[in-house]
Amino acid sequence: MVKISAIDKYQEVLGNTNAIALATSVDNVPDVRIVNFIRDQQRPNVLFFASDRTNRKVA
Repeated sequence: MVKISAIDKYQEVLGNTNAIALATSVDNVPDVRIVNFIRDQQRPNVLFFASDRTNRKVA
């Protein structure tokens, strides 16, 4: 059995999608939205997230 490290799994997951479910909570009211992200191969520890400018934002 081959063991996969957490970093390797993280890289695998990020390599297979371009969106995540971002969960927040304000006053104990949860909110989950799908946001897109991109990775810069020159900066592998950085993710850039994007959201629709017309959507309500959490303060």
